[in-house]
Amino acid sequence: MKRSRRFVSEVLSTLRDNIQRVGDPLGMKTVYWTEWAKGLDLPRNGHTILLTARMYQMLPYIIQVASLVASAKPFLSRGGLGAMVNLGNRFMGDQIIRLRALGSQNIKAKSKNALRGIV
Repeated sequence: MKRSRRFVSEVLSTLRDNIQRVGDPLGMKTVYWTEWAKGLDLPRNGHTILLTARMYQMLPYIIQVASLVASAKPFLSRGGLGAMVNLGNRFMGDQIIRLRALGSQNIKAKSKNALRGIV
């Protein structure tokens, strides 16, 4: 139970740090949430707004993060190693997630098509 609490604490701490540091829960430094709208020539201003909370756009990356977290769970629940993982996340997290998400192109396409179908 103690290790589970430590693990949850590390995950929540990482999410908080990512949001404070770069404004994204996954720690992604480059904009990925507007890629789906490229080529649609949507107006920047208007009376209608589409609020996705980045959920469709994050899906391919969340799948990869969940896989990484599952494989790192034994290390994250031990004292001291969580801090090392957080440090690695700050420097390489964005690149690792993007690289792993290349295998999620099918999910990314489905998310993109779902959003394009709304507009």
